[in-house]
Amino acid sequence: MSSKPPTLYHIHGGAWALLHSCAYNHIFRDLTEASSSQIMSIEYRLAPQVPVLSQLEDVFAGYFYLTAPESDRGSGNKTSQIVVGGESAGAHFSSSLIHILRNANKPSPAGAYLISPAVDLTFSQPSFFVNSERDYL
Repeated sequence: MSSKPPTLYHIHGGAWALLHSCAYNHIFRDLTEASSSQIMSIEYRLAPQVPVLSQLEDVFAGYFYLTAPESDRGSGNKTSQIVVGGESAGAHFSSSLIHILRNANKPSPAGAYLISPAVDLTFSQPSFFVNSERDYL
């Protein structure tokens, strides 16, 4: 059995209700060629048709597919070769995935990248108000 290349598990953004997994195909193509890696991007169900928890289930299903053995119809990747990330809502799902795995004492991915993550959905932190005129995200 040959060793699998590193895998980037990308979770797209879009305010939980927009975009799709192919939105960044042009970037993914260049990245895979430059890094000798493979990329998987999940097509999670969108709001308002489903709640956020259902979307998170889709994100977990993608991660479990990546880490399940090939004998169980998975991709057979080791967690040490997976980097999880995304932008905006995708970064929110990525951080949620990592935290839930950690709290369940499950192996975490090797790394993460979070681009403009939505991490405080209560809008209660002072930085939300202090930076509101400069940071529209």
